[in-house]
Amino acid sequence: MINLVEKTPAADYLPISVGPLKFSEVKVENIFSIQPYKEKLEDASKALKKQYGLTFPGIGKSMIRRTSDIFWAGLDLYFLIASDMPIMDAGVTDQSDAWVVTTLSGEGANEVLDRLCPIDNRLMEEGDVVRSTIGHMPAIIRQTGEGFSILAFRSFSKTLAHEVEICMKSVVAQNS
Repeated sequence: MINLVEKTPAADYLPISVGPLKFSEVKVENIFSIQPYKEKLEDASKALKKQYGLTFPGIGKSMIRRTSDIFWAGLDLYFLIASDMPIMDAGVTDQSDAWVVTTLSGEGANEVLDRLCPIDNRLMEEGDVVRSTIGHMPAIIRQTGEGFSILAFRSFSKTLAHEVEICMKSVVAQNS
């Protein structure tokens, strides 16, 4: 009989530490995409506030609370990381198995992203979010204050770890 074992998307590849840099996976319970209906936006906002104490952030922004957070993920699209599904009149889908959530931190994290991503991450303030690419992979990048939270499609977990590790080694070697 087959014995199935639950694993996170990057369990076989992360964490990686190179000098002061750390790249690790963040285990999240659930990721929900929320696309509020235009005519029901106010109702959805009230439901979000009541259930999580959050509001829909502006374009390129996020809100973080102790037990849940929400961030802009595209035109009229938000990602909510929370323990339970939001109850609201909006398009809500469970994205939990589709994404890998990682963090890149440490001295030189900006330089690592410079090599992989076509954005100027030094202009990002804590809580800022962009949709961009990491190498050739679509990603959502959020400035966390200590570094960056990077969300990529689960199927890219191994490639993401590989690409970031190569750049981490290069940055550490050049700064030594």
